[in-house]
Amino acid sequence: MACRELERATFPEEAVATEVNEWVVPVKLNVLKDRELTKRHRVPWTPAFLFVDAEGVEQHRFMGYLPPDEFSAQIHLAAGKDAFAKGDYGAARRRYQDLVDRYGRTDAAPEALYWTGVCDFKLTKDESKIYDRCREVVQRYPGHIWAKKLGFIK
Repeated sequence: MACRELERATFPEEAVATEVNEWVVPVKLNVLKDRELTKRHRVPWTPAFLFVDAEGVEQHRFMGYLPPDEFSAQIHLAAGKDAFAKGDYGAARRRYQDLVDRYGRTDAAPEALYWTGVCDFKLTKDESKIYDRCREVVQRYPGHIWAKKLGFIK
C-alpha cells in the first residue's frame, strides 16, 4: 500500500524527481526476489530507503511512506551525512542548511539544524557554535524529539 502511494504521490513530484536525479542513484529491489541483497543490508520490510556511498557504506536510512517534502528532506539529510562522514564539513553544512531553508517544517529539519552546529564546530573549533544551534533547535522545534535530546543545554 505505502509503495503504491510513493509511486503515485511522492516520486512524480517535481521537487522529489530533481533531488533524486541530483543526489541519488536509485536501485529498486524486490524483497521476495532479491533476498541476498535485502538480507545483507538488513531490510526487514518495505518500503525501505538506504543511502549508501560509492564504497557501499550505509550513510542513512529510513523506512515507510513519506510525502514529497519529507522525502526530499531525507535525501538532503543523507547527502549531508555522506559529506560529513567523508570529513567535508563545509559541504555537509551546506546540505544541512539547505534542508533547513527549504524544508524547515519537515521532521528532518531539527536534526539538520543540529548538524549545522556540529559542522560549524568542526570548521572553527568554536564550541559556542554547536551550543547556539542546540538552543535554536529547542526554541524553533519545541516538542520534537531533537528538542528533547538537546533540552539539557541552557
